[in-house]
Amino acid sequence: MTNHAPQNGIKTRLAFFFFRLRQRLLYIIGLISKYELKQRISDRRLECGIIAKEPIVENHCTESRSYEMRSYYYSQLRPEMMEFVKGTPKRILEIGCGAGCFRRNFDDGAEYWGVEPQEEAAELANKVLYKTLVGTYDSVCANIPDGYFDLVVCNDVIEHMPDPRAFLVSIRTKLVPEGTMIVSVPNLRNIQNMFELLFKGDFRYRECGVLDYTHFHLFTKKSLLDMAVEHGWCVEVCRPIHKLSYERIAKIMLALIGLVSPEMVHIQIAASMTPNNH
Repeated sequence: MTNHAPQNGIKTRLAFFFFRLRQRLLYIIGLISKYELKQRISDRRLECGIIAKEPIVENHCTESRSYEMRSYYYSQLRPEMMEFVKGTPKRILEIGCGAGCFRRNFDDGAEYWGVEPQEEAAELANKVLYKTLVGTYDSVCANIPDGYFDLVVCNDVIEHMPDPRAFLVSIRTKLVPEGTMIVSVPNLRNIQNMFELLFKGDFRYRECGVLDYTHFHLFTKKSLLDMAVEHGWCVEVCRPIHKLSYERIAKIMLALIGLVSPEMVHIQIAASMTPNNH
């Protein structure tokens, strides 16, 4: 009778070795991505002249500095979202317009409306937009004309809404039949979240980032696509954006542990969609 015990022992040791290797690689990726996230937050605060008064540290998100630390949300140019805009829209509605910085990406002649619930940001937006409505979309919806806009902009907005599905149905009525909506949402399926969940067992909401405590909903590429299609939209483009600076290294390391997906090395998901009028 052949003795297979030594071979089984080798297989067991190899399996354990590769299991530990997978763990270590994912741990290293998580540590790198944690630094990347801090650096990205720091860089974004400089985009519209918001200068950090002190270094970004791990516990930088505190209630006492809420407006100071969140102000960079309201003052972003977001030029990468222009890749999802078709043609030259003449009438534009931005939900969650912040201080109105995104308006700079369009022609001066465009009629640009904004909706913004944060009063300080809305005051700034009112200086550069055609019209700014202060409040949530639901509270000002009746003051927005139907069938009027060529483009609706929702940059990092629908995750803050109690019912994004109802919003997707309602906002269709504000567009002209051939109109477009562009959307971006934080990407739940990224390395940082995997690291926190798998190695720390942590799913703690924070004051900023993907797990911002004001986020009522979390999305992956698939869940965003499914929700849009189910509520009357034809999605023309949907892909991850804001890739990590160490993307190539991360892809190799993820491949070694059997996880290959562009989503995992990007911070956000963006989409362009049109109303399904059929």
